[in-house]
Amino acid sequence: MTTTSSSRKLVSALTPADLRIVPIWQVLSEDVVDAFGYLIIDDAWVQPLSVTSVPRVDGETYHVSASVTLRDGAKCHAFVKIDHFRNLIEFGQVTVFLGDTQHLIEASNPATCYGNRGISHAERSMLPLRWVLEVSLEGEDQRRKGSASPSRIVNFCKQLVREWRLQGVQQ
Repeated sequence: MTTTSSSRKLVSALTPADLRIVPIWQVLSEDVVDAFGYLIIDDAWVQPLSVTSVPRVDGETYHVSASVTLRDGAKCHAFVKIDHFRNLIEFGQVTVFLGDTQHLIEASNPATCYGNRGISHAERSMLPLRWVLEVSLEGEDQRRKGSASPSRIVNFCKQLVREWRLQGVQQ
């Protein structure tokens, strides 16, 4: 697939069919000033990449096709958010497709413990889940694997709260 402005999509519009055709989608981040004058990063749009492995480019974010096994053993399609920052790789959100519905598991997002968007009952019933990327990262032979579970999410949030308290951040 040739990348053009017409091949851009909203992340929320990605489908399993899109990910079967092109397994790697690059996030198109854009700085936007909101109604209150705050600078925010809009990362709602993605573009397909015609590469065979996930590039290692500092500051870039990708959504990568993955196979997921849910708690009950059911297999389904998903994509995993991968961020690159100063030679570090972070595997973040896992978006699972159940039928035509996307379920976002925000395993590394503090919003899950601060009420902006809690984990729904449907999402909690999927956990723990295990994922395997459909492609490898650039320079690696094996496809990466990972998991998301309620205990990992809760432990992450507890650690974050402890760090914020030490820094004097009010909740």
